[in-house]
Amino acid sequence: MEKEPFENIWDETWNALVRVANQVAKLTTGQFILLCVLGLIGASVLGSILGLRHGILPQLAFFLIVVLLAVRITTRTQNRAEERVTSAESSAEMESLRRQVTEAQLQTLQAQVEPHFLFNTLAAVEHLTETDPPRATAMLQHLIAFLRGSLPNMRGQTTSLGREVDLCKSYLAIMQIRMEDRLTVSIDVPEALRGLSFPPMMLQSLVENAIKHGLEPKPEGGAIALSARRQDGRLRVTVADTGLGVAENAPPGIGLSNIRDRLKRLYDGSAALILAPNAPTGAHITIEIPYVPSPESDTGR
Repeated sequence: MEKEPFENIWDETWNALVRVANQVAKLTTGQFILLCVLGLIGASVLGSILGLRHGILPQLAFFLIVVLLAVRITTRTQNRAEERVTSAESSAEMESLRRQVTEAQLQTLQAQVEPHFLFNTLAAVEHLTETDPPRATAMLQHLIAFLRGSLPNMRGQTTSLGREVDLCKSYLAIMQIRMEDRLTVSIDVPEALRGLSFPPMMLQSLVENAIKHGLEPKPEGGAIALSARRQDGRLRVTVADTGLGVAENAPPGIGLSNIRDRLKRLYDGSAALILAPNAPTGAHITIEIPYVPSPESDTGR
């Protein structure tokens, strides 16, 4: 059923008023009052210039101001209601993510994950919840992915290189949110190597070590590069950073010593952990283990 011409005119007029009111609603109360006063003065002056009687233009201007005020109040009320709904939905989603993080946190602490990183990340999430909710949500999602990926790996002696790389990606994504433009990440691991067997949590330890001791303390930050190559029947996985580097004659840290001990036990002396300077600054650490083709490569898949 077609609308009457009068209804079309009214709809168009109302839509125009709503569009104007949406702009006017963004003004402060003082700005709105000033706009109304200037409108009334302008209408009065224009009426005098045109020689109109009985102040018809000021009356029309006053009527328009009343209509705009009513629409402005309605628009602001509606906008605030929508903001409250959006805020409530965001809070519900954030609370759901917080519960997931709490559950993962308890499991992780039981599995003896380094709590320092976890607590710092949760503190950063709490801060971002107030200042930048989308970044807080992104950080929580990366943290959940990190925890879910790390827990199963801790219970086994080996996992795949691909899973370890994905775990490091989640960790580095969190650190990029925390360090912002102070951290640049590069990952170069061929797809053909992702299915190879690899000791759990070793690569993660090297990446954490590079961030904690090399890049995070450096005011301008830097870059970290994770790569893997097959060379001379060996699998070489490297973490290189442009951080503060390793001081000369500095004793090896507990983390690196533990990795060396684990490699010795797992591979009977046929594996190595190689630490070297990374020119012009930083450190270059490589885990070198025997290359053992994965079942997928054996079957041609």
